[in-house]
Amino acid sequence: NGCLPQYYAEGTHEAIVDADTFAAAQSILLQTKDRKSGDTPCEHGPFTGMIECAHCGAHYKRVTNHGSKGWNCNTFQTRGKEACPARQIPEEELYRVTAEVLGLAEFDADTLHSKITAIRAEKDNTLVFCFKDGLETVKRWQDRSRAESWTEEMKEAARQKALERSKTNG
Repeated sequence: NGCLPQYYAEGTHEAIVDADTFAAAQSILLQTKDRKSGDTPCEHGPFTGMIECAHCGAHYKRVTNHGSKGWNCNTFQTRGKEACPARQIPEEELYRVTAEVLGLAEFDADTLHSKITAIRAEKDNTLVFCFKDGLETVKRWQDRSRAESWTEEMKEAARQKALERSKTNG
């Protein structure tokens, strides 16, 4: 807890593990921390903390899946669709719709933050943009078809897998 002072006292009770085991464990933890420090940090974006799920009230967070970026409800991400039926919003679609709502030719984060206080993600791919002046604008976003989401590399990999299956089955 960051609010209360923390105290450290030695020799107040018998140790659960001996000092050598404790030191070895601390060394392993430090090595693990050093290895993980090169990992990609949590990604934030211009919509961080702005998109709220109308289903469960949680905020959306930025997610990356096979190089594709999107925004999804934190409840859905952590507990699954049984806990929240929210849909992931492709980042490119979120940028496009937001620019349109703001009357811009292309997305601008500064304009977003100067005019919008929150975005509510509702059912049926609907976003409600809440402006600082109290007005709301409702906008629907379009799902990308599955065929459009496949890169050339993904198509080639699927083709190779299909060829391998036909060789082993035929």
